[in-house]
Amino acid sequence: MMLFDGLFLDGLFQCMGQFLSRKAISNRLRPSQSDREHCDVASIMYQATSWDKPRRVVILRRLDINPEERLCADWLWEYKAIATTFDWSGEDGWHLYNFRGHAENHIKEAKYGFAIDQFCSQNSDANKALQGLELPAYNLLLL
Repeated sequence: MMLFDGLFLDGLFQCMGQFLSRKAISNRLRPSQSDREHCDVASIMYQATSWDKPRRVVILRRLDINPEERLCADWLWEYKAIATTFDWSGEDGWHLYNFRGHAENHIKEAKYGFAIDQFCSQNSDANKALQGLELPAYNLLLL
């Protein structure tokens, strides 16, 4: 399980730990700018003051690369962090986190482009048939 957007609370870790053995909690530190980038991934053990024990934190730093510039200033780096109990490499955990965001974009695109969140009929069979046409049409659009 993964939780996002600054939910770095120790009680949350403990509560979720009772139900799930694996979890990742992510905090976005700054929005991304471009797809042309250089990335570095590191993993550290960190204990926040509100946590009762240290946890593994995967840190990603990303730099938008401009071929015309020769100097890459430190303030141009974008930093993101994931607090996790996964034993995976930092890069694998990061790909898992990014895949989730990519899937959410597809859902939002289908929702706004094909109105898959709206039903045009009170008849459930008609709605099922309509969604049976909308989702393959959306998948064909992605090709």
